[in-house]
Amino acid sequence: MQESNSIAHQDKRCDSRLLTAVLLLLSALAWILSWPPMDLWPMNFLWAALLIRATLGAKHGWWMALFCLVAYALGWGWLLRWSMEVSAPG
Repeated sequence: MQESNSIAHQDKRCDSRLLTAVLLLLSALAWILSWPPMDLWPMNFLWAALLIRATLGAKHGWWMALFCLVAYALGWGWLLRWSMEVSAPG
């Protein structure tokens, strides 16, 4: 009985912080590539899948949120910089 509980407990996925950070950075990179400067729209499926995978395997929600904020803030800043160069106000 106790052995089955330990096996069920081991099946729970707990990724390291480094793996969570790498998955989120790859997700943010795929998100950037899906936008117009590169216009690789199939990357939409990849960034969403990587984000879901990182969320499901994250050990702690706070680290996941912090890594996600950093990765996507960098991507968003790059997209804003690009859009300023090609838009009328820029």
